[in-house]
Amino acid sequence: MKISICIPSYNKKAIIETCIKSVVQNIREVDESQCSFELLVIDDRSTDGSVEFLHGLMATYPFLLIENRENKGLVKNWNECILQASGDFILILHADDILSSLILKKYVAYFLANPDCKFLHANATDVFLPFFKSNERVTQQEKVLAHGDPALRKIILNNNLACSTVIVSRACYDKLGNFDENCWVSPDWEMWARIAKDFDIHHINVPGAFVILDNKNTHTSGI
Repeated sequence: MKISICIPSYNKKAIIETCIKSVVQNIREVDESQCSFELLVIDDRSTDGSVEFLHGLMATYPFLLIENRENKGLVKNWNECILQASGDFILILHADDILSSLILKKYVAYFLANPDCKFLHANATDVFLPFFKSNERVTQQEKVLAHGDPALRKIILNNNLACSTVIVSRACYDKLGNFDENCWVSPDWEMWARIAKDFDIHHINVPGAFVILDNKNTHTSGI
């Protein structure tokens, strides 16, 4: 089994090292005989010095930097992540979020125990700037919601999934296509609904990521 962690980034120089470090620490906690990983950072023509900064970080952290030739925008850059990833599972981690400790180890254990799982997510810790107030977000009560009506009701009527905790089998994207590039508001919501129609929605009741929220990042600007 191979997992691709993809970080789409645009002008996130101030926080991206913390994001990358959280992934590298997680990977080190997983038995190499159980799973392999790749860490990709896809920069969308940043203008804040991110690229030069990332080149410097490559001496410290093992990741591959991919530089878009032109600014693609949010959704197209997410699809670039899927295109560049080579793993059996893909996690698109927002550059301004931070993985919780041990979450990749817990994901690997879950996949090994549940080989039919194609879509898995965890809870989130929302961190509100500038005062660093936090709120624990439980994203699902049930361990598994069956595809079709049960999963669709969850996604369509009460989608509180944190994108940075969602790990998806490549089989889902191969069957259903990538994120809709014409959907500029909550494209992840639309994608999860498509997946929920055909695939069960699995959940583990543990923190998966710290989601940083302010008026400048992708979590709030499009809602």
